[in-house]
Amino acid sequence: MFIWHTIHYIRMIIPYILGVFTSFYLLNNQWQIAILFIPGIILSTYYYLQKQSERFSKDTIYGLALFCLLFALGSFRQFTYNELNTPNHFSKIPQSEFLITIVEEEPFDRENFVRVRLRVRGGIDSLQNYYKETGSILAYFRKPLSENFTIGKEVIIDASNIQEVAPPRNPGEFDYKRFLSYQNIYFQVFLDQDQWKSTGVHYQSITRIASQARAQIISQIGDLFPDPEHKGFTEALLVGYRNNLNTEIVDSFSKTGTLHVLAVSGLHVGIIFLILNFIGKVFSGSKHENVIRVLIVIIGIWVYAFITGMSPSVKRAAIMFSIVQLGLLLRRRPQIYNSIYASAFIILLFNPFLIVSVSFQLSYAAVLGIVFFQPKIRNWFIPQNKITQYIWDLIAVSLAAQIATFPLGIFYFYQFPLYFLLSNLVVIPAIFVAMLSLISAVSFSWIPVLGTAIIWVANQCIDFILWTVKTMQSLPYASFEYLYVTPFQLILIYLIIFGFTMWLYSAYKPYLFFTLVLVVISITSVTYRFSIINSQEFSILHSINKHKVISIVNGRNVHFISDSSFIQDKNSQRFYLRPYIAKYGLRNITFNSWNDTISQNHFILKNHSLQIKDHTIIFRDKWLLLHNNINGANTALVFNYWDLRRLEYLKKKSIVLLELKQWMKFE
Repeated sequence: MFIWHTIHYIRMIIPYILGVFTSFYLLNNQWQIAILFIPGIILSTYYYLQKQSERFSKDTIYGLALFCLLFALGSFRQFTYNELNTPNHFSKIPQSEFLITIVEEEPFDRENFVRVRLRVRGGIDSLQNYYKETGSILAYFRKPLSENFTIGKEVIIDASNIQEVAPPRNPGEFDYKRFLSYQNIYFQVFLDQDQWKSTGVHYQSITRIASQARAQIISQIGDLFPDPEHKGFTEALLVGYRNNLNTEIVDSFSKTGTLHVLAVSGLHVGIIFLILNFIGKVFSGSKHENVIRVLIVIIGIWVYAFITGMSPSVKRAAIMFSIVQLGLLLRRRPQIYNSIYASAFIILLFNPFLIVSVSFQLSYAAVLGIVFFQPKIRNWFIPQNKITQYIWDLIAVSLAAQIATFPLGIFYFYQFPLYFLLSNLVVIPAIFVAMLSLISAVSFSWIPVLGTAIIWVANQCIDFILWTVKTMQSLPYASFEYLYVTPFQLILIYLIIFGFTMWLYSAYKPYLFFTLVLVVISITSVTYRFSIINSQEFSILHSINKHKVISIVNGRNVHFISDSSFIQDKNSQRFYLRPYIAKYGLRNITFNSWNDTISQNHFILKNHSLQIKDHTIIFRDKWLLLHNNINGANTALVFNYWDLRRLEYLKKKSIVLLELKQWMKFE
């Protein structure tokens, strides 16, 4: 067990995070936040003036003062980091007709458009007046394009079509608006070729230099690994570039519990650290040589972090390795928990929005789980040889990480990989070999014989890894899908894990009682939810671009009526329907086309007309006819004679004609 008083940063980060969340959801102006500093200032002043209190010890007053100040700091930092709170945000200067922007991130290339994050520098109105403005916009440049986008490129865009990011249009759908807001993006724009122009100016920055280095590596990977599947996998594994990664491969890794190897994370930084540390041993010896070795390791890790895009998990690992290296240089062994919480505090101090990042949460949950649970699991069994010891260590690490992350995995991804132990046992060592061979291939491909041999080894490693995850995915019950937990249940699960673990390793009976009470509450919560699910009966008109989809729910059964193209589009089904299916506990899933004829107790489908109780629903191109208490045959007749006169007739009959832009629910 860790000792609370030795982990200084956890006592700093808890009030800071509470302050961030308070500002996220409760406070909306700087005066409310300013008031939060008052208790901390009063207690701090009292502490320094009196030093002792008759009722409270000096340490208690100091602790309360620090808690209040850090809580207020968290609220203040979140408020100031939110660009909507800046007075010169472009949304507050509506007179600008054109915005001067800079490409802020690498473009995301798709079939019909290129998506680019733009940083606003200023605006120009109709009289050519210039306004200094700030903020970020997600811009979609429609193809064909006359030129490419690179980080630092200055672009002038037409501001007339800028609009707020739309909220989710379907029940349970991924909230893209909220996701972008956590990245300080609240507006988007769709631009044709005549609505933007490049000024020819490029601004240099560390991010631009890192992006150029990344682009060179990606180009070299394309030359060395022409196979599209190998190319996409290698780009994701080495430098975190996932634009060319096959969605089927992502799904395979997700269902086998190995998706973390495709997102550059602490595992990858650890491998880079081992390589750099091995190289740095050449300089081990005197004090000055040790300084050179540490600098090589730290600089190398941060260069890799910048090239791979500085994800939360990479920043966490880079900061932790840097702290450890500096501690060893100063002949101090940092307390591991302090290193973890110090890295989290530093990251959140610069970007408090990361507290709601899935990557941030999973990264820290995994590393805390490994640090806390792995030594205890490792002691369950004492292997008799090194090979068994190595295998058992891998199992202990996988189990420890899974215990800490599976609630978040269910909460965000609605699934639990059953074979995660077996897949990680095979994939992680293979990934280590693959990364070494891929780094060697990129570094030494110019050497004729050696380069060819290394590339061959790398290809074999990739084939083996992909074959492994695809095979495991195809096994029966590879993953439990459509799982769902509410935020309340998520907290309950983590409290149960905490209480049971504390009881297991302290034998303190109140912990067991606390855990059992939470288990009863959790079971009651699940039972209540399923009682509602079993009696539910409703229909949903889904708003899915280019598709006509309606779901008819009866208990845990659901019929999807859609066009045939949507039935074949598994990616759209996964994006739009999986959260919905999980949220409403649906299990018996059936897909039918609008061309089918079906007669059920609770609905009838015939001649493209769907009758559900007293509702009749018919799609016509992008239009929808909805009517209550109407004979199905007459409705079909109306559609057979579609013209303006019939449209007037429909209005007289009070039939609603509308374009479906938001999902609709019929009880």
